[in-house]
Amino acid sequence: MPAYLGHSSTLSFSRNVRNLLQQLSPNTDPGSVSTERQDISYKRTLPPIALDLSTIPLPKLPYAEYLTNTVLVHMGSLYSIFDSEIFLQRLRSFYDERDRGLVDKASLWHIQMLLVLAFGKSIQSREHSEMGPSGMSYFTRAIEAMPDIRRLYEDPLLSIEILCLAALFMHAADLLQEAYVTIGQALRISVTKVLNKQFPEAMRSTNFEYQRRLWWTVYCIDRKCAAMLGSPSVMREDDISIPFPELKSGDESQNAFAIHAILSSHLGKILDVIYGVHEQQKNFLVEVKAILSRLAETYVVLREHLPLDVQQPGQPLSRESATLHLLMHQIPAHYLSPVCRVDRSAGSVLASEAFIGSRCFKDQHPPFVISVRINVEDVH
Repeated sequence: MPAYLGHSSTLSFSRNVRNLLQQLSPNTDPGSVSTERQDISYKRTLPPIALDLSTIPLPKLPYAEYLTNTVLVHMGSLYSIFDSEIFLQRLRSFYDERDRGLVDKASLWHIQMLLVLAFGKSIQSREHSEMGPSGMSYFTRAIEAMPDIRRLYEDPLLSIEILCLAALFMHAADLLQEAYVTIGQALRISVTKVLNKQFPEAMRSTNFEYQRRLWWTVYCIDRKCAAMLGSPSVMREDDISIPFPELKSGDESQNAFAIHAILSSHLGKILDVIYGVHEQQKNFLVEVKAILSRLAETYVVLREHLPLDVQQPGQPLSRESATLHLLMHQIPAHYLSPVCRVDRSAGSVLASEAFIGSRCFKDQHPPFVISVRINVEDVH
């Protein structure tokens, strides 16, 4: 799997110089100039993962499969954190070897297994104690066994999956700072493995689509964690060239994933434009109106591909659709509060009247306008 070397990389510069020399002198031996790093003096045997599987009271295989499927159902199509078929196959293989007394050394996958079980158990029981959700014991074992970055780079894609699971669990357990830091690590591994870049088709790996979905999963979690904590995202939108997931008519799963990524990008723009550390922005209201316009366009797409009709109680609601509609109406709260600043001395709202009366606002879809008005009234 390639590693990213930007223009400022000295190794990238050395390779470009070597290529130039070879072009100017065709007789040059390609291997005469080595540009590969030889960190032989720093090679160390990595310590084993500190996880004793024999001491962990794991559930029976059928229930472990049930917990796994519970996680898949509740996460739905909003995230693409692990391949269900591959995971279940490895789970059955692990239990089979365990029943035969063949306890293998702990690996990264075993940490992922514990995180999945932690999620599944917490979702199923929905019981909380002073120690946290009911799956906290599995989660604690997984986090205690989490290796350092060298071990994570032995299988970077699996490590990204693990960090995403850990960040989501932390987020659900209200460990917001921990979730923000954890997903930041997944984001940086993703960047060093070039998941955020678009490549010509001839240069793409065989699992390109899996990597692209994994990237947008990391992206969505990062934006969510940054917004909930009120911290900036460490990834600029301009540094992302991988295309958004496509919308496919009739494919609810794919459309939910795609719209979730789009909504997360709006959230990222809000964090940058409105909450970023900038000088006085002359085009502040213009930027806000542009965000509002893009949100309204996304709302139309959401209603088209994932409609939500709450007026018919007899009809079952789609979890993905309900989640995305809630997110759609939560997002305005992230940018209306600074726009609608209250002048305490005058007892009036400085910008809200002009904002509400703008042509951009009036042109939006009625339910979206209602959501925005509710947030403005909260400011009053």
